[in-house]
Amino acid sequence: MKNQKFTTLVITLLALCCFSGSINAQNEYVEQVIVASGGIFEPGPTNNSPATMGTYDPFDATYQVFDTIDVESVQGVEVNGNTAFVAAQDTIVKYDLQSYERIGSVTVNGIGHIDLIGDRLFVTKFSYTGQPLLEVFDQQNLNSEIQVSAITEGAGGASVINDTAYVAHNIQEKNGFNDSTGRLAVLDLNNQQFKKNIELGPQAAGIKQLYSYQGLLYGICNESGQLLEYDPSTGNKQYYDLQVSNGTALYNGTLYANFYGKGIGAYNLNQNSLNDTAIAEGSFIASTFDSINNGFYASETDFSTYGRAFRYLQNGTIADSFSTGISPEGIAVDYAQNQKPMAVNDQVSTEFETTIEISVLANDSDPDQDSISITAINQQPNHGNALLKGHQYISYTPSASFTDGGWDTLTYEICDYNQASLCNTAEVAIYVEPKPQGPNQYVNEVIVASGGIFEPDSTNNSPATMGTYDPFDATYQVFDTIDVESTQGVEVDYNYAYAALEDSVIKYDLQTYERVNAVAISGIKQIELIGDQLFVSKFNFAGNPLTEVFSKQTLNSEIKVN
Repeated sequence: MKNQKFTTLVITLLALCCFSGSINAQNEYVEQVIVASGGIFEPGPTNNSPATMGTYDPFDATYQVFDTIDVESVQGVEVNGNTAFVAAQDTIVKYDLQSYERIGSVTVNGIGHIDLIGDRLFVTKFSYTGQPLLEVFDQQNLNSEIQVSAITEGAGGASVINDTAYVAHNIQEKNGFNDSTGRLAVLDLNNQQFKKNIELGPQAAGIKQLYSYQGLLYGICNESGQLLEYDPSTGNKQYYDLQVSNGTALYNGTLYANFYGKGIGAYNLNQNSLNDTAIAEGSFIASTFDSINNGFYASETDFSTYGRAFRYLQNGTIADSFSTGISPEGIAVDYAQNQKPMAVNDQVSTEFETTIEISVLANDSDPDQDSISITAINQQPNHGNALLKGHQYISYTPSASFTDGGWDTLTYEICDYNQASLCNTAEVAIYVEPKPQGPNQYVNEVIVASGGIFEPDSTNNSPATMGTYDPFDATYQVFDTIDVESTQGVEVDYNYAYAALEDSVIKYDLQTYERVNAVAISGIKQIELIGDQLFVSKFNFAGNPLTEVFSKQTLNSEIKVN
């Protein structure tokens, strides 16, 4: 039958117990959660449900299996940086968590428990192997460094204070199943030697998990339900009857474990008080503490048909759950350093007075594959104007005065979508084409509108005239006479002229000097040709719109403004 003892495997115990500030650094985040599932234990040689390794992404709430191991049980998983170590029955497999490839393995018969502390992997074993029940490996190359034969059955977890390691183990009753007396094995890590066993007595029966906090050791004794507090400097022992089992983590002076069989609760070591009997309720087979978000990941199974993991918030609310392999007996959090996005300089070009939309994010990236956005234009261009468009593009318009063209620059900032304090800047260089001058341009003629002599009576002996002056032969010639006594201006657009003549606007073809269109407009004061429209301002006569806008093509009225 599959080993149904609770297996709690968390990211390096030393880090959880001793670090409080660094692991919660502002730019750290949970990159993924690694789950080791043992599958279905089958007594025969057939293995229809092998162990699997999977990764859960908390950002998109997806779970994916990345490896299958041909064994029928796992004893835990530990994570350190970009590396994971899984205890898979009789083998420890090392993974690269970027590529999910196996990068090392070592055969270890009868694995019972693993702890990754510092640069060492502590492995305790079952006694049937006939081998030393404690072995310490170098996590880098998985070479065996220390083997200890003076470890009895029921060995459990390890903890390190300074250069001394302590490993929990037990003396079993004659029936060979229950632990009757707890012990601590003491190892000198500098000399890589076993020093002694510390007898803890029957109150420590079933001691399995060890944590260190402020120079003290705390042991969870599953058989007796006691919490052990041990001072290595004095040898003093104290026990707290909390009916405790199955520890999750010790973090910032709070021990998270199963109290009174209710799930994951919280015990304050500084105040010796049980703050919460059950933050997360359930019968969990494995759990780990998320120190970034102050939450939990915990798994459950029936060992034959299903496996499931839950993400709990600090208040015990289930934030998410996901299916795993059957018997998910190892679960660990992989933390990562959130890095700044990479902003790369850009170079684009545009024509005179022509707006361009620049996709500056096209060559920018984030090392952690996080989303990025443009947050600011830090420096506006000298010869134009830049606008931020939806945090995805930059719109640049060169100034009308930038007639000679040339290079213009702006600076923009991008930031990590998940952490706004992680930002970077880059420069955009824009080449603006000079203003087109046109082929062989010259002054062809000058159009003059003359109003004549204003006469108060109805007689008009001096009507208005339209004339053309030729600068090449210095001649002036009248090409039209209009029966009005004043003009209000003339505008020219290539081959057409527009003359404001008292109460009408007349459009002329300057190739033939013929009238091609006209429109009656009372009280004209001034005209101005802008683009495709003719703007006419008027005197303030009763009921007369003060401004009217006409199409220069048809002289149809388009806009009236009172």
